[in-house]
Amino acid sequence: AIFVNMSGPNPAPSAFQPGGPEVFEKLFEASPDAIVVTAHDGTIVHVNAQVKRLFGYARAELVGQKVEILIPERFHVAHPEKRNAYNAEPHVRPMGSKLELYGRRKDGSEFPADIMLSPLEAPSCAYVVEVVRDISEQKKALDALRASEHRLQGIIDNTTAVIYLKDTDGRFLNINRQFEYLFGVQRSEAIGKTDHDVFPRDQADKYRANDQKVLRAGVPLEFEEVAMQGGTLHTYISVKFPLFDEEGRPNAVAGISTDITERKQAEQSLLLEVTNVLMSNLEFRNLFSAVAASVRQVRPHFYSSLALHDLPSNKMRLHVLTSPNPVATSQDEVLVPVENTPAGLVFKTGEPLLLKQIDGERFDAATMQ
Repeated sequence: AIFVNMSGPNPAPSAFQPGGPEVFEKLFEASPDAIVVTAHDGTIVHVNAQVKRLFGYARAELVGQKVEILIPERFHVAHPEKRNAYNAEPHVRPMGSKLELYGRRKDGSEFPADIMLSPLEAPSCAYVVEVVRDISEQKKALDALRASEHRLQGIIDNTTAVIYLKDTDGRFLNINRQFEYLFGVQRSEAIGKTDHDVFPRDQADKYRANDQKVLRAGVPLEFEEVAMQGGTLHTYISVKFPLFDEEGRPNAVAGISTDITERKQAEQSLLLEVTNVLMSNLEFRNLFSAVAASVRQVRPHFYSSLALHDLPSNKMRLHVLTSPNPVATSQDEVLVPVENTPAGLVFKTGEPLLLKQIDGERFDAATMQ
């Protein structure tokens, strides 16, 4: 509906001519929205045909009445003051202003409305045009969407997994309660921030790199990631997947991260236990020595070893298989640090390390045995 509010002296309803020309009158009547014209005191001076469809009143029932007849009674007291404020500073208020507005039909029923206000100058006086549109269906859809989002948030907030949603620039769009609890950041604080605002730089760099891999691949990917919690590194399995817009372009990355720290520790303890049993068996060590001898036929070398990570001491248990130093091969094992040793570097990175010569600045030659 469009309401035209006259801010000058009240003209007689019969004197009102909407624009004068016949074409304007036809457009006025053909509008898909209801249009109501009022004087500065809120008196209705003209309406179009859609008003009857929307409000149930015939034209003759409205002309000369106050516009409050079309709004719920609970707003009647405050409405004149708001109308006077608008008359003092008339301006265009477009549709979609997100105000909670309602219309009242002749039968007393109400409907949510979107109302546009627009001042209109005429030779004899000034008007304000208000366009009122029934948005019942849009509001139902919006309410259903909000209810769905509320239910979804309730689900993700009651899981032990860490769940998060980021845009393509890495800014958080949502996080769940477990994320808040573990990393000490509230949802309202996280929205709009990036991993670099929440986590140490080395961790954040890795998270961002993995997110970008997902965006490039366009399919779900799984990563093993670490995060600092309460001063301790925890290991997570993170399943990350892209979300797409209506045109099929990725516009967000969602992630579900599950803490597997205890499982990793159990696996490492079991591996260590099995290794201790195996390494205590002379035939097993002889097998590795035989493998090293076979490799030497293809790739000549003078040194080979097997290094195992000892979780309690956080050191590498180095078992020398072949060496030009007879003393080294006679030792059962040697504990060497993880840092600044070739074995430790391979263990930490999970990547092969090729050395043409020992880099004295990077490694302590004494750890090479």
